[in-house]
Amino acid sequence: MLSALGRALAARAGAAGGGGLRGGAAGARAGSPLGAPAPAGPGLGLPAGASRGLAIRYNRNKSKSKQRAAAEEGRELRAGRAIKAPEVRLVGPGGHEVLRLADALKRAEEAGLDLVEVNPKASPPVCRIMDHRRELYAKRKKEKERLREKGGAGAGAGERKEVRMRATIAAGDYEMKLAQIERFLERGSRVRLRIFKGQPEDMHGLAARVVARLGDAARTENELRVESGYGSLTFAPRPRDAPA
Repeated sequence: MLSALGRALAARAGAAGGGGLRGGAAGARAGSPLGAPAPAGPGLGLPAGASRGLAIRYNRNKSKSKQRAAAEEGRELRAGRAIKAPEVRLVGPGGHEVLRLADALKRAEEAGLDLVEVNPKASPPVCRIMDHRRELYAKRKKEKERLREKGGAGAGAGERKEVRMRATIAAGDYEMKLAQIERFLERGSRVRLRIFKGQPEDMHGLAARVVARLGDAARTENELRVESGYGSLTFAPRPRDAPA
């Protein structure tokens, strides 16, 4: 009988203790100034929205890194007296050695060339003896060729504009649209001519007039294509030194 009474008392004590714990937890949630905790972010154990914020910051940092890399690529190298370091690591066909800046400059002068800082972030900076003007000329020529492939150098280089003409366009409107095309080409932009509302033969006739009028100022990138009632023809500016 005593053992049965003990088990009953123990069960009653356990039930009371569990209820107290649950009540304490509920009271802590009710008394918290922030209320219930925010649900965790998916898979990260973070509050909701935190993972999205991390992704945004990551993309921003990645974009900044790309911008810095582009700036470094476009940066012109220091040469001669513009180099600020007291010592440099001079790299040549026979290896490399650390020299005082004055001694490295003297070697470059004796060779009739320039001392160029090719890696300013190294310690000490890495330099080579070379023809700096030739290197700059080759670099700028390469950049011009890249812009020319995109459609010519200038403020509008690489862009593509669009000019629309009706197949039976009036003479005044035709001159205005043609002047617009010529202006875009002079700025270095490619131009897509869109011809609409007309028979295919009218579209081909108008395209031939535009090509003849532009002459050597532009080259056509494609033949006139007529699809779904529209004719499309793209012009690119012709380099001045290129044959017609």
